[in-house]
Amino acid sequence: AIAELFQNAFPEALLAVFGKPRVPSQALVDLLSGVYRLEPGGFFIARRDDHPVGFMIATSRLGQLYRLLLVRGTILSMALKWGLGRYKGLGLDFLPRIGRLWWDYRKVEKQSGVAGIDAAQVLSIVVDPSAQRQGIGRELTKAALNYLRKTSAKIVRLEVDAAKEGPIKLYQAFGFKEVARLPTPRGPALIMTLPLH
Repeated sequence: AIAELFQNAFPEALLAVFGKPRVPSQALVDLLSGVYRLEPGGFFIARRDDHPVGFMIATSRLGQLYRLLLVRGTILSMALKWGLGRYKGLGLDFLPRIGRLWWDYRKVEKQSGVAGIDAAQVLSIVVDPSAQRQGIGRELTKAALNYLRKTSAKIVRLEVDAAKEGPIKLYQAFGFKEVARLPTPRGPALIMTLPLH
C-alpha cells in the first residue's frame, strides 16, 4: 500500500528518472522493506479504516543508511532480482539519469555547506489526495521530528519540489529553511534543513 501511495504521488518524478510514470511495484516494496529493516522507528503511517492514507519515512543518519543498504545486502539483492527479470520493464536507461542526479546532489551539497554531515533525512512524505488538508501531513511531520530529536542527529534535511507550495509552507511552519536549490530532471527542488537540538 505504501509503494502504491508513492507511485500515485510522484508519477512526474518517476517519469523523469525512469522514463515511465510507474515502476514495478516489487522494486519499491523491496527498497522500502530494506529501509524499514534498518530503521523501523523512522516509518510513520496514517490510516483510515485500517487503510494507509499517508506515510512519512525519515532516517536518523542518511550516510549510514546508504552504507547499511549496501553492506546488509538490500542493494545486492535488488540488483540480483533486477538481473533475473523480477522487476520486468525497469530496463537500463535510467542508470545515467541516476548517476547525473547523484552528481548534481553531491555538487549542491558542497556548495550549501551540508557536505560531509551525516544528517537525518526526511526520505519521503505522501498523503493521499482524498486525505489532504486534514492535518495528516502536519501530524506525520511532528511524529518524525519527535523521533529524530531522540536520536544523535543534530540536523535534519529534506528535498522538496520547488513548485509545491503546500509542502514548502508545511516545512517552513516547522522551522525548515532553504539552504540550496537542486536541479532535477523534473525541475528544481529545494534542499531545506532544520536544527534538531
